[in-house]
Amino acid sequence: MPGSGDTQILNRFLQRPHHQLIEKIESEWKSSGIGLIYLDIVHFTEIERKYGPIICDKILSTLDHAFIELQHQYSSIFYIHRLVGDDFFIYIKMESNDQLPEDAVLKKASEEIADYIKMRVNEKIYEMNDTIDFHISYTPIYPTASKSVENTIYSAIKNVIRQAKVVQHNGYTKQQEEFQQILLQQSIDIHYQPIISLSLGTIFGYESLSRGPKSSFFHILPIYFRLQKQKDSYIL
Repeated sequence: MPGSGDTQILNRFLQRPHHQLIEKIESEWKSSGIGLIYLDIVHFTEIERKYGPIICDKILSTLDHAFIELQHQYSSIFYIHRLVGDDFFIYIKMESNDQLPEDAVLKKASEEIADYIKMRVNEKIYEMNDTIDFHISYTPIYPTASKSVENTIYSAIKNVIRQAKVVQHNGYTKQQEEFQQILLQQSIDIHYQPIISLSLGTIFGYESLSRGPKSSFFHILPIYFRLQKQKDSYIL
């Protein structure tokens, strides 16, 4: 069953007219297959808590502009919409490809699109010490005699949302299992980082940092510094 956020997305789809999308899909079905790609920002709620709504609005505005640029560059993309918040749905034409199966074509397209969007957003949003990443899922859309085009799209949207949730859950489960093993094996290292007075140039204390093994997810260091791509090009 969809969660409350998923239900909001689906309800928003049902509440809006989709004449243009339906016409485009019906037209594309005559000459090619159609794929739906779903992108959802990883930990967007946490980003909002950390950086505030102004930065999040800037992220979404930058995403909107990046998708417009993308649509001009990739002829296979024929429709993009954002139904709620950071949930983007991209419809692409899938030309017949003897070299790759349909699923591989969609996977390749979704990764290329996500990489381009991430690059554009991470270039523009210099106020953050974190980089934007996406949950990605995709599905082909086939015409069916038993469903209207709108119902077929609705089912595809439910499908990609469900896929993305499964991938997200599997990722969290893997991290939980890894963390439990680290605790059981007592393989957490403590590192001491000096706290320096900028006015005196002396050490007046230490901060203790916990790190997992080097090969683990929990060894990743926070990004304290980021090169700001402004005219003066300085590091904060």
